[in-house]
Amino acid sequence: MKIMHQVRDFLDFCKQTIHKNSNEAFQKTKRALFKEKSQKIREQAVKIVEKRLIKENMQLSDFNEEELRIMFEAEEKRLLEQIHAKELKEKQEKTTKHFKEVWEKGDNEQEK
Repeated sequence: MKIMHQVRDFLDFCKQTIHKNSNEAFQKTKRALFKEKSQKIREQAVKIVEKRLIKENMQLSDFNEEELRIMFEAEEKRLLEQIHAKELKEKQEKTTKHFKEVWEKGDNEQEK
């Protein structure tokens, strides 16, 4: 009986360790993906600002570091807002679709 409890305790400990390690791995992966996504957005913002300046017959060298930082941050913020709006719209569409399916399923069950 004592051995059963020891085995059960050991298995519980293993289960907790696996759960903890998988959570840590998930968090590390999530942080890495966030950093990668942030870097891509920054690069995209720089390209957009550069294209805009070319259209206006200007160059990056026409601005000081602070002015460039402000332009890049503003463009990055605009891109993030676009991404957020798109994600929100997709989430709303998914929720609406799910609600509609549940509603229709309820109607079909009432007809039976």
